[in-house]
Amino acid sequence: MRPVVAGLCASLAAITGCGGPTSLQVTIEAPGLVVASLEATVEIDRARVTRSLGEGGRAPRLPGSLLVLAPDDARRATVILSGRDGASGLLAARGTVDLSPHRQVSLRLFLRTPPDLDGGVDAAPFDRGTEGGADLESLDGTLADAAPGDAATVDGATDLAASDLAAQDLAAPLQDLKLADLAPPVWRAVASGTQAGLRGVWASSASDAYAVGQAGTILHFTPIKGWTAEASGTQSPLNAVWGSGPDDVYAVGDNGTIVRRKGGAWSPLKSGVQNNLRGVWGSAPNDVYLAGNILLHSSGGMAPTWTVQSNANVHELWGGPNGTSVFAVGVGGLILHSNGGGNWPQQASGTVADLHGVWGVPAVDVFVVGDSGVILRAPGGGVWSAQQSGSNAQLQSVWGSAGNDVYAVGAGGTILHGAGGGAWSAQPSGTVSLLYDVFGSGPNDVWIVGAGGTILHHP
Repeated sequence: MRPVVAGLCASLAAITGCGGPTSLQVTIEAPGLVVASLEATVEIDRARVTRSLGEGGRAPRLPGSLLVLAPDDARRATVILSGRDGASGLLAARGTVDLSPHRQVSLRLFLRTPPDLDGGVDAAPFDRGTEGGADLESLDGTLADAAPGDAATVDGATDLAASDLAAQDLAAPLQDLKLADLAPPVWRAVASGTQAGLRGVWASSASDAYAVGQAGTILHFTPIKGWTAEASGTQSPLNAVWGSGPDDVYAVGDNGTIVRRKGGAWSPLKSGVQNNLRGVWGSAPNDVYLAGNILLHSSGGMAPTWTVQSNANVHELWGGPNGTSVFAVGVGGLILHSNGGGNWPQQASGTVADLHGVWGVPAVDVFVVGDSGVILRAPGGGVWSAQQSGSNAQLQSVWGSAGNDVYAVGAGGTILHGAGGGAWSAQPSGTVSLLYDVFGSGPNDVWIVGAGGTILHHP
């Protein structure tokens, strides 16, 4: 494979405020490069800030920017970039600048994917590359002999002096780095601000998501604020969350608890039961189901009333558009199916394992997961057959963006990915916490929640 040269610019501008901390802006550019993901870590005198440059996990819009605060007496700032381009994969760079005496500097770096990554063989050292015939090899030493233009600033300011970049800043030994060392992780931990166990997650879009859990915990995600707590008005454990849209969201929990978000605030609803509710799903605002050791249905409205359709011990449910094909799963291999008329005949699952999660592609594929690594699939929602998960973990939830992009999560930080054809592979989660639920708005925006306030995001 011929290495792909990519131009990438990191512009560091230190702007001193009046008596306050310094605001340090990092601008990332990649001319002519299609970037699939990019992450920047800025370290200022040992204080680190890491962010993915992109909205809600989407590919970044370049140029992008990252704004961080630095102490007035900050001496050095290090920028570490890692990511993937749209073709060959690996991108990485590091640059360190001396913030004193230069308070406004820029740094231009050039990257090249290693020429040989086959089979995990050690990557060859990176070639710094050239732009417009200007050789940048001088960046491997000091810049005392650099000609004008070799490291010219993006904003037209004075070329970097030798003191700004030392040899060790850009000549890090990359010989021993492998693809896994520099590639962004599949899943990254996101701060939740709580230690409460999170049992359910739902997203209306990449910029709007909810997580619920113990002691009435409700968190709301936006790209600007991240995850922030909202008042639920209850201390009951909340086990599941679903919405018909961004301003019509249900959360359900123990002792028949239902709270609903309308107009930006949560308020209680009457369920008429004391059962522990474990699941909620609907096809529309006027077609909503609840699951526990009971199945309830409502036609919606401002004060919905709930009708009991089954007393089966159900953990979760899911269905297709218009509510004409709904599946419920539960204890002892239980799978029920409804065509929307209120009847729930049982289907043969072929297992006695407790089943905890169900999701599918309407009229194409339905997946069910449960104890002991059980994964079942029914093409078109018909006959169920087992798939080899390669895991014995208790699987709690399943969700996908398509039949060949499906995630199952569960005990011990287990994350399995199904790429179609019955093949499932484990993915590193970086945690051993029990993972309760997985949901996403698309293939590039997937959330997982779990015990101890755990929240993971892909990519």
